[in-house]
Amino acid sequence: MRNLLTVIVLSSGTFFLTNCNREDRMPNHIGAEITRLLPILPNTPELVVKAYEKSVAGNDFNYARRLSTGQTLITVNSLDSLFNIEPYGATKNNILEIKCREKNDKADCDCVIEDADGKAAYKHFLIKQSGQWMVKNVDLLGPVAVRDTPRTHF
Repeated sequence: MRNLLTVIVLSSGTFFLTNCNREDRMPNHIGAEITRLLPILPNTPELVVKAYEKSVAGNDFNYARRLSTGQTLITVNSLDSLFNIEPYGATKNNILEIKCREKNDKADCDCVIEDADGKAAYKHFLIKQSGQWMVKNVDLLGPVAVRDTPRTHF
């Protein structure tokens, strides 16, 4: 009886070890298909800020999450949680002005954004991680008077 129990335990262990470590669990074509279906991320500070702002305003938190790191990622996760508790409609925002400065793997972008509440100035801080620009932090600088903003729209 003891030998039978030992054989069963050893056989089960061998079965799990050989089957759990198989690299072919998900065929390569499925991983490639998932990658193909994901939208390509923009990769300049200006385009990342525009995509980030558009995705947050449109409640597309999964896309915003892909463009975020640090404090901004925490903020996006919080917004997503709030949206799941009490859904609300997408907001319309328009980036009226944007100016970015890059230095090595860091950038900051000053923006004037117009939404339903009016116009406000923001500063976006970005870092480059593994070759991809990510929004690390966003600071609200304050409301902007109408005469202070240009009339050109992006």
